[in-house]
Amino acid sequence: MGQSLDRWVAVAPSAYGQMSVGPATLQIVQATTEAELTKALSPSTQAPPANPLGRLTLTWAGETRTIDVSTARQQPVAVGMGTVSVAGFWPDFRLNSDHQPVTASDQLLNPAVELVLTEGPVVQRWYVFSQDSFEPIPLATPSRSADSTVDLANAPVQSAELLAQYDIELTVTEPDAFFRVIVDTEDGLHYAARSSKGFVSGPLSLGETVTPGWADFTVTLTDYVANAQVKREVVPLPDGAPAEGDPALLVSAAGGTPTWVPWGEASMLNGPDGDWYVSFSPKLLQLPFGVKLDDFIVERNEGSESVAMWTSVVRLIDPIVGQVSNRRVWMNHPTWFKGWKLAQASWNPGDLNQSTLQVKREPWWVTGLTWLGSLMVTAGICVMFYGRAVAKKVKGLSNLLSDPNEDATENKSSGTIPIFGVFTGRS
Repeated sequence: MGQSLDRWVAVAPSAYGQMSVGPATLQIVQATTEAELTKALSPSTQAPPANPLGRLTLTWAGETRTIDVSTARQQPVAVGMGTVSVAGFWPDFRLNSDHQPVTASDQLLNPAVELVLTEGPVVQRWYVFSQDSFEPIPLATPSRSADSTVDLANAPVQSAELLAQYDIELTVTEPDAFFRVIVDTEDGLHYAARSSKGFVSGPLSLGETVTPGWADFTVTLTDYVANAQVKREVVPLPDGAPAEGDPALLVSAAGGTPTWVPWGEASMLNGPDGDWYVSFSPKLLQLPFGVKLDDFIVERNEGSESVAMWTSVVRLIDPIVGQVSNRRVWMNHPTWFKGWKLAQASWNPGDLNQSTLQVKREPWWVTGLTWLGSLMVTAGICVMFYGRAVAKKVKGLSNLLSDPNEDATENKSSGTIPIFGVFTGRS
């Protein structure tokens, strides 16, 4: 389209593994086995990951063991002389203003789990993060279970150090159009691309140009660094430049080194008294009711695969009074509940179990006033364009219905309706 875009993608950190370019997505992945390489060069079947919540490798009380997070959420798993269970999972971990864990989104941007380690009567709780730079954080000092008289200060679990590695496959729904660079075990390069014209793949070399099939786009590999280190510099946009950047904060602990905290990303801040977990993101609000997606219905035009309409069948729950209301939400047809407006925002063609709703604090009468204002504007426009013609027709009809024996002056005055005098020039 007469434009040239230069973009870097990197295997790690994961945030640099893909980025949007116009109608498609650029990606880079590393295949550690021949099986992974074959899979990456083949059309995806969109199969869900074997361990969607990831795995934990724990070293505790002298024993190392790998457990599935999904399994540990359902029942405790024996490790050493005690047990480990997962009490909470957050895809995009944050702490709210009350210092309680919440998730900022449903995307796997900063996955974290809460572990409960139990040995006899002693219980420990830890936060474990998928990011390697975040060490496990104990929630508090160990506590004793009910009806226990154990001496916590001398309990063996008190001194047991937890070493944890949280591995989770940060997968997202595969985009409809993408260009993926695959690095094999010998640093060889391959590509895979998908568009509306189909799926293509093959070897890739420096300077080679590939046509992925999106409009008239071409992709050329101009540089490759086998062992790279990503460094990011936060700089202000020049004067007059479009406001396309993201905000960032320069923060520091007392006596610590200033660190830039980008928008929407979790960072570790080093201070003289230890490390601080810092995030800069939108303020999270707790809704006074619950929303559950019961069904998502996609209607298609007859005889084609084009989408005609999509509808979210939701259940709205008031936990205080126990009220449950079943509603349907679709485009331009929102619903209201307890002074909140829920509207259909978007949907995920690759996962019909997911729907995106916009929630806004807006009583129904606010929308009513908006519609009333729109109707008044429309009526005013109609009067401006069609008022004179309507006035002439009403005047003619009035003259036809008037008595011809009436005085001409009287007839003249009665033949004009005062409200239309503005358009006829008479009063």
